[in-house]
Amino acid sequence: MREIIIPLLPPSVNTYWRRGQNTTYLSKKGREFKANVRTYLLKEKIDKKLEGKLKVDILINFKGYRKRDVDNYNKAILDSFNDMVWLDDEQIFELTTKKTYGNKADSFRVVIIEY
Repeated sequence: MREIIIPLLPPSVNTYWRRGQNTTYLSKKGREFKANVRTYLLKEKIDKKLEGKLKVDILINFKGYRKRDVDNYNKAILDSFNDMVWLDDEQIFELTTKKTYGNKADSFRVVIIEY
């Protein structure tokens, strides 16, 4: 089991992607989030990428009380862990996401269990 806590608020899927003329691409906000998560993960010194089937539990902690859809944040989190914690998020066979409001700071926690 691995537990990783990152003191960042992931961008919503509504701001993570942008559409161009005939293409979809990662937004500036998405690229910045991904880079910040990767910088944080490098500090964690994760020695080996997980290669098997995974169960992932995500807890997103919001500082404020603004209502948000819990499912809008998974893609940014999961993509930012690709090739850092696991090989690819297609390895995830079970995913649970929860949210809390009114925390001291925005953050998210990811618990990973390899089958």
